[in-house]
Amino acid sequence: MRSKPSFYFLYTRIVLLLCCPIPVVSQPNEDMRLGFGSVNWSPDGEKIAFTAIRVKKDWSDYNAEKWGLFVYEVNAKKMAKIDNGVIYASFSPDGKKIAYDQNMAGHSEIFVYHSTDHSQRNITNYPSKDFAPAWSPNGKRIAFNSDRDGTVGIYVMREDGTGITRITQSGGFKSYNPEWSPKDNNIVYYFEKGDNKDQIHLTDAVGSFHRNISNDENHNYFPGWAPDGKVIYTMGEDAIFTMNSDGTNKAPITGIRGFYARYLPKGQAVAYLNEPNQAIYLSKLVDGKVQDTTTLVNHDSLSAFLK
Repeated sequence: MRSKPSFYFLYTRIVLLLCCPIPVVSQPNEDMRLGFGSVNWSPDGEKIAFTAIRVKKDWSDYNAEKWGLFVYEVNAKKMAKIDNGVIYASFSPDGKKIAYDQNMAGHSEIFVYHSTDHSQRNITNYPSKDFAPAWSPNGKRIAFNSDRDGTVGIYVMREDGTGITRITQSGGFKSYNPEWSPKDNNIVYYFEKGDNKDQIHLTDAVGSFHRNISNDENHNYFPGWAPDGKVIYTMGEDAIFTMNSDGTNKAPITGIRGFYARYLPKGQAVAYLNEPNQAIYLSKLVDGKVQDTTTLVNHDSLSAFLK
């Protein structure tokens, strides 16, 4: 099971796919594999930012700097590579910028990429591991992970990197992958105690409260938001669930097997990562059930970018 957002955590697992209506992708090189780190939508739903890496099946040639950040235009079917060494990325609310982490010589920094002039700026510039940025709905703040105080926690800063404040208290435990609600100042994240039973928590932009909203014995992680304010998250190996932000009405999305699922900002569809088929899929939903699934990205579409 997944226990933390590390490279081992993301990709070294065995999954049995049962009753899963997704296409099977042929693998052109049996000695190599494609791994994905994250996927997120642009606000208009026309693009996805995602991260990927091509490594040997046993990961013996792994190097964090091999990760790549890409932007894919869904309707135009155009792909562009933005940077290297990236695992997590997030579009700004106006869609003109992307905040992302970049692995550099054993630590990671958070950068902001401007699509208008293709410039990039390091906004953390601190000798720690800063990663997993997420924009606030008004674009003025960014939530992110950092171990700068010794234990991985969640911090909030202004979009220029100033005013950094920690909003979670560790107690010896770790908090991962903040995601800002599109409707208010609430932030979801997952809380790791090392027992393979991570839980989805809810807080606000100043950390005035912390509430376990999944509150069960399952392994829950990689939370995100639906347009209607519900929370979407991965449970166990590859089940995708939704629930209300107070933890009620938990329900699986029938027909999806994968992880790191993200709702289309306007519409009933979910993009998610599928490890066995090494692909990113888009599933259209009706009443919480998959009606149609298409492939957004796979090994063939990335072959020209990942050598």
